[in-house]
Amino acid sequence: MHITIFGVGRSGTKAIQLYLAYYLALLEGKVWINYEPYLWIDRKKQNTNYKGFHLHKSEPIIIKSYSELSGNHRQFLNKLKHNEISTVTKFIRGNGRINAINEILQPDYSILVVRNLYEVLQSVLHNEWDFWSVGWEFRLDWDQFVFEIRESGLLKEVDYCLKHTHDRIDRNAFYWYAMNKAAIGLAQNNLIVIDYTNLHEIEDLAKNIFSSEIEIEPIKSKKFDGELLHYNYPLESFEKMNVSKSIISEFLLKTKLIPYLGIFFGSKIGSEVQLNKDYYLLEERKERSTRINIEKKEIFNFYQEDVMNDLNSLLSKRERLNISHRANS
Repeated sequence: MHITIFGVGRSGTKAIQLYLAYYLALLEGKVWINYEPYLWIDRKKQNTNYKGFHLHKSEPIIIKSYSELSGNHRQFLNKLKHNEISTVTKFIRGNGRINAINEILQPDYSILVVRNLYEVLQSVLHNEWDFWSVGWEFRLDWDQFVFEIRESGLLKEVDYCLKHTHDRIDRNAFYWYAMNKAAIGLAQNNLIVIDYTNLHEIEDLAKNIFSSEIEIEPIKSKKFDGELLHYNYPLESFEKMNVSKSIISEFLLKTKLIPYLGIFFGSKIGSEVQLNKDYYLLEERKERSTRINIEKKEIFNFYQEDVMNDLNSLLSKRERLNISHRANS
């Protein structure tokens, strides 16, 4: 079984990945986790995926088909397949490539989660995080992103959006808007779309996937806190830090040799995990208590309303189709 998960960062994708991987490991003994392959080799974020980041940064972020990806990119995604073991793969940099990625990975289930903009921005600032890789040596290019959004024809109000984009938080909001518009606009019927406010719907999906073989717990259980995906509870794995290969890959990226050589130095992408049946307290995890309030802005309200209108329209259309299908059955 292969499950893919998509969403803009800080939208609950980690919790969903941990949740579904947990039950697969419970049933099958082990499961493979591909954690954000456009940036990381493994779920514990010990090894940077330099080739993954290069492909993400250098190739189109909004496409309709895998044919628009380079052969190198398609080969990279093919490496995420594990036919011998069930796999759960998640992307927070793949919203505009959902169809292409799924055409290659052929998942049994694919999930998109959409979260309220203000909650996402609060989480971004709270965690000292950024959609533009600020604070990291290898950053995404704002001008290139804007250029591609214009070229894609995805947004009708690009000039209006940019007129109200002045600082880092505005850019993060614009990214959230464009990437959610892309994901919802390109959503195919087999993509399961979840509004974060109804995250509990993943529990019904888990019951359908895993039948009545096991008792399904609430996703809001502390055991499924998304941050636990990086630790050895409730799932454990034993990744190794490959310093030499990481240094070589970093050098190739800095010198821009990766696209010419097509070389990828690194361990196999992902982590093989199993259940850790011994509960322990993670004392090293220190929660930040400071609450950050995001200023209400006209442009943010516009982004939020437009995306949620698209989302509700899509969900309503699907519900009508389901009702019609049941009536004709």
